[in-house]
Parts: sequence; structure tokens; C-alpha cells
Amino acid sequence: MGKKTTKVWFTLVTALLVVVLFAGVTSVSASAVTTTQSLVKTETFTTNDGKFIVWNPLTGTIQYFDNGKYIGNYTGLQTLLDGQTWYIHDGRIDPSFSGIVKYDGARWYVSNGTVNKNKNGFVDSNGETYLVEKGKVSSKSGSYSANKGTYTLSSGRVTGVRFNVPAVNQKPKYPTGCEGAAATSLLRFYGYNVSLDEMIRAIPRENITVKNGRRYGPSIYEKFVGDPRGGYTSRNPGYGAFAPVVTKAMNNVIRNHGGSRTATNITGSSVNTLYQNLRNGSPQIVWATYNMNTPRTVNSWYINSTGKYFSYPRGTHVMVLRGYDANYVYFMDPYGGIYKTFSRSAFNSKYQLLGQQAILVK
Repeated sequence: MGKKTTKVWFTLVTALLVVVLFAGVTSVSASAVTTTQSLVKTETFTTNDGKFIVWNPLTGTIQYFDNGKYIGNYTGLQTLLDGQTWYIHDGRIDPSFSGIVKYDGARWYVSNGTVNKNKNGFVDSNGETYLVEKGKVSSKSGSYSANKGTYTLSSGRVTGVRFNVPAVNQKPKYPTGCEGAAATSLLRFYGYNVSLDEMIRAIPRENITVKNGRRYGPSIYEKFVGDPRGGYTSRNPGYGAFAPVVTKAMNNVIRNHGGSRTATNITGSSVNTLYQNLRNGSPQIVWATYNMNTPRTVNSWYINSTGKYFSYPRGTHVMVLRGYDANYVYFMDPYGGIYKTFSRSAFNSKYQLLGQQAILVK
């Protein structure tokens, strides 16, 4: 018996097995299988692991067979009749899927169900970020420059990144103005010619006052509390502002400069989300403590509008998170305009302490 006759008999036997195995299975609606069926019909394909997949009209799915034995509905990539390589999930083409999938000894970028061989750049998939070149995950390892920064790659997977954010020094003029200095740095990173004085003025503030021996001030969520030109113990002390205040001020400055970007308060984001934002090319403003020290005292006052007592850790500090790797996180610290490095665990602890406050510009 010749090779051609053998292949025909194999196809016929496989088809017969399909009918026998699935007789009595309720057929799915035609609309649910039209796309898959039109690209498969009754063809038999050899997969990249040596098994066979066939179209089963009774179930409306592509199914796995190995030496005539049914294995299950097929999930994976397969090149079909239109010449495109499609992502098949549980036996059917999934046009909604996007991500990285292994196929034919490589990892490929799938977009809307098909391998996109025109894709170049960074792609997120399953909590990781990959460098993709012509649709395939790059094999590069080591340093890779892009997006005003340097990425660290391991066989195309991003394991770290650092961005060249501008250094901005809040001293000596604004000893407690780290929010404004960090915001100035991040806006300059995106090309806005913003001065530190301009950014400080954009943040609304209100001084602490004393009434009947009690200290009163605004809500730290609505205004900068005190004067950024003063220290904690100055006659007009500066205490700071939280993310909602700074976000609004940044958007006002962006608008004044005719910009199209938007600052977003992403408070509540996990550190892993911050790192993913970095991999996607976005440094962020974060709240922690100075040098990741553990605070021993608090700043406190009564809120003017409610009369409620409020306190938060003294030594709170705002910086630009500009990078990370497996062990460390990298910052632009506006108190001196210095680039600093801290352990991931130290940052995570103080970031949690300050309520996971962060700002992203896109």
C-alpha cells in the first residue's frame, strides 16, 4: 500500500472514529462554529508535537487525536487553511485572545486570535513583559535601551528597568515641598518645561493656625497643609499634601502648557502594578518615608471643615519611582535631587504605611 493510500485510509479511519466516539453528542449552533469550520472543514492537520487534530462537525470543535485515540479539544496555535496561525482554545478559534503563546519552538505574540508578525515593542502577558520583534519574543539578554530608559532582558523577558528622569532639588527654597519637586521632575520627563516655582504655586495650600491651644489646618486630601518653605518646626510649618491634591495640580499645569497627557491618581495600586507600569514605560510619583526610615512621631492637627483630629507619620516623603530589578527599587529623591536605591522590601513596607499612594502620567 502506497504512502498516499495510507494517508487517505488514516484520514478515513480518523473521521470514522470521530463519528463513532461522538455520535449522540448534541450539535452546537452553526453561528458558534462558522469561523472555525470555514478554516478547518474536514482537513486533518499535524500539530507541532506530532499529534493530529481534526474537525468534528458533531461537536463543532477541533480535536486532538494520537494514533487514532481521542485526547480532547485542542488548545494552542495552529496554521489553518487561510495560511494564518490562529489561537485555538478548547477546540475553537478565539478571536478575543491576545498574549504570548509557545509554538513551533518559539514564543509568539497573538493579537485578536492570530499571530501578529508585524508587532515590534514591549508586550504584557500573564503578569510579565516581553520584547517582541516581528511577532516573536526576542532572544536578547542584557541591557536594552528604549523609552528614555534601560531595560534588563532575560531571553526577551523584562526583569528590570531604569528611566532617566530629571533630577529636581527642592532645597533650599522648599524644604517640605517634595510633592511639587517630584511632580516637576515627572512632568519634565514627559517634555513639559515646568519650573519648580510654577508647580509649587499650582498646589493649593493653607497654613496651620492655633486656636485655644489647638492646631487647625485643612484636609491633607484637599490642600497642601502649611507652607512648603517651612520645616516641621517652623513658625509656619509645612506638612505636605496627598495624592488627590497633587494629581489635580499636575493636570492644571499640563493644561496650562497645552499638553494632552493626564495625571491619574492610582492610589491603592500594588507594588507589582507599579513595576508593571515601569515596564510599560511609565515612572510614577509615590509616597513613602525619607530614606525608608520608620517614623517615630507624627504631624497632627484638627481639620478646619470637620473639627476632626488628624495625624500621619512625620518624615513622610514623596519621590519619583524610576526603576526596579529583582532586588532593588530606584528613585529620584527631590530632597537634594539625588538618585537613590532601596531594597524592594523596604519600599514595600513604607509604601503600604502611607496608604499605597501613587500618581501615573499617561
